[in-house]
Amino acid sequence: MPLCIHSLRFAVRSGAATSVVRCPQSLRWPASSSLSRRSYTTALAERQQGDKPTATARDTPYLDFLLDGYGATSQQVATGRTQPSARKRRISSVAEKAGARSTGKTAARPTRSGRAWLTQPRLSYDDRARIAARVAAARGNIGLRPAVQSLRTPSRTSAVFSSVWNTKFFQIARRYDKALPEYYLKDTQALTFSPQVSGWVDSLLVQMRLQNGPLDIEAFARQRGMIGREVWSEVALWLLCYQKQTLLDFLEATHTPLYPPINWVEGCLSCLARHYTLTEQHNAYSWSQSLVQLFLKLVNRDTEEQYHFHSSFFRLVLPYCTDTQMNDIYGMMKAKSVRVSNNTLLHIADHFAKHGHLEQSLDALLEAKDAGADVHSVGYKSICSTLLRMSTQHPGGLRLCLRLIENLVSVGLKLNRTLCNIVMLNAVEFKDLDTVDAVHRSAIEQGIVPDAYTCAIRLKACKVDIGNAERLSQVIEEAIASGAVRQNQIVAGEIIHCLALHRIHATFNEVPKEKWWMPKAQTATFLPVATAYMQLFDPAPLERIGIEMPDNSMLGPQELAEQRMRPSRHVIASMVLVYLRTCSNNQLEHIYTRWRELVEAGDGPLAACAATPHLSNIFLKQFTRSRQTLLHAARVVQDMQKPLPASAGVEQAKPDVYTWSIFQHGFAMSRQTHLAEQVMRYMRSKGIEPNVVTWTSLVGGYAVAQDSEGMLDAMRRMAESGTPWNEWTQRGLRHFKNKRKLQEILAKQRLEQNLDFSSELKDGLVQKLSGSGETT
Repeated sequence: MPLCIHSLRFAVRSGAATSVVRCPQSLRWPASSSLSRRSYTTALAERQQGDKPTATARDTPYLDFLLDGYGATSQQVATGRTQPSARKRRISSVAEKAGARSTGKTAARPTRSGRAWLTQPRLSYDDRARIAARVAAARGNIGLRPAVQSLRTPSRTSAVFSSVWNTKFFQIARRYDKALPEYYLKDTQALTFSPQVSGWVDSLLVQMRLQNGPLDIEAFARQRGMIGREVWSEVALWLLCYQKQTLLDFLEATHTPLYPPINWVEGCLSCLARHYTLTEQHNAYSWSQSLVQLFLKLVNRDTEEQYHFHSSFFRLVLPYCTDTQMNDIYGMMKAKSVRVSNNTLLHIADHFAKHGHLEQSLDALLEAKDAGADVHSVGYKSICSTLLRMSTQHPGGLRLCLRLIENLVSVGLKLNRTLCNIVMLNAVEFKDLDTVDAVHRSAIEQGIVPDAYTCAIRLKACKVDIGNAERLSQVIEEAIASGAVRQNQIVAGEIIHCLALHRIHATFNEVPKEKWWMPKAQTATFLPVATAYMQLFDPAPLERIGIEMPDNSMLGPQELAEQRMRPSRHVIASMVLVYLRTCSNNQLEHIYTRWRELVEAGDGPLAACAATPHLSNIFLKQFTRSRQTLLHAARVVQDMQKPLPASAGVEQAKPDVYTWSIFQHGFAMSRQTHLAEQVMRYMRSKGIEPNVVTWTSLVGGYAVAQDSEGMLDAMRRMAESGTPWNEWTQRGLRHFKNKRKLQEILAKQRLEQNLDFSSELKDGLVQKLSGSGETT
């Protein structure tokens, strides 16, 4: 009868029987053996640990087969060429003699049809690779990504194989294995323990509370005629099954020489990580932090043993690590105190990148590459993308981004379209358009085809230099040529937005403000944008609110045949913005009234615009440009605070800080500063605090009204709120005509700020003075 397949399965999982492929008949468990089937696993463990085996001479060959690749040398085990047993040699000899008698010649080597071939162990390529890895691990040649994980090695002297531990541990841990059927994922049922185990647990917990220090588990075991690791395994399994929180204290209390088996401690920590992070437990976050702290303590052993952890363990605990703990864990990995795979190093690099530690992230990426990670894999390039994108949050971010690119390319990373897009986006945010153009040209020369994101990023660059018509025209032509426009709402919407901003900028610089409403100005501003809109989007929503769109005569037959896209709320907002800049007050009121009627009626594209305050703010901005339309501006704010009927199908967006700032700016510029103050008080009653735009509008309003006292009071309140000045605040002060008085006000404001000791008092100035011996 063969060895119990149930025990062998757990032995293979733990690495103890990785060389078992096929047991020849001569090495199977003999029926006349003095050992029971259950005792075989004990004999196997004793033989591996170097203890005196209990097996008889008849059982020894089978144990050799399990532990040493059937008596082969390390080179033979690695190549799969094992020496035949004595029985095989006898069979081969008999076959050779029979062949010699029949042919009268010396028998040749048996062929595949011979019986010797049938009895010879056959190892597959994967089996030979696993055995070779096990032999390499036993010799200490352990890389960062081993094929198997051996038990006892020179770097893991306390590791122990136990089928009892494996059986009970996997019964507990299987509920966290997502690959198993659902009925395995239920709560762990009661396991079978010896009757005295619960008494051991109670006694040890009492000792832990009384001593508040390390436990002498060996002395506790000797009193009961056992060895320490036997008691430790039973108590640890019992706590892992029923009291996982107490297991943390037990692991910490038993972290003393003689240390418990290192592979059992690894199993406990891995199971606890899955328990606290994959299940909804009370105070799971605090327990996970305690687990990280315990891990850092347990890794440091006086025996300098090396821990083995799967990448899933670190992936689960990394979100609960502080920056200091992360540095400590990574330092242990580099010092080889913890053996990890290149996948684990990639998880570490990703965590460092997302938390802004770019130097450590780059170092982890280079370590992963040295450990065998594929620099061309999706995961590796994804972390590189995160690293490059996070570089913008550091001083000199663009230079740092380019330096990171140089380091990554030097280790063999080949840039793709995603990485080029990230570098271009970083350059746009730093307003370095020369770098954007250089990276784009370089990518084209290397055969990297632009995609939709490339077009969107280049259009964003056009907004930085919106007056450059040549750049905008070139980018739009390239976007159309790449085919990323007609079926992509984002790119098409960016084109419309850029054209709208460009025409508004051109009108502002070329046409006097008092002539914006004239037909010639309207044609020059709105017509180019409307023409591009007609080629990409359906004009019906805009026509329903009263915006006059060009006819289809300017469109070609192919453009008329294609189905144009439904405009998004951002596209509609851009078209309304450029149209309202050149329309009269009567047209403005009519368009707003019609839009609100269609929103309440549930017009899909137009009703979606009410779900955000953006389009309402555009109407509000236009109404506040004239004192005659301030009443309509109040109507916009009232409409935004009223809920929409159910027929609209959307929820009305409430006024935000920009809504109130625009509304206040209209009163301030109309010299109605008392109404502007009322708006500020009202927005604060709604729980919205003013920002720098709000304060700048108020200060500028008092400057326009030539109210020096009100302007000084507004500046004082702005300083008390902690809002810093900007260039727009300085421009608002220019409206104050009495420059001498303005200089006196600014000097007085600076003097009041210098004499304000409120921050020092909050920091403990009284305690400092009393500590120096001064009294009041």
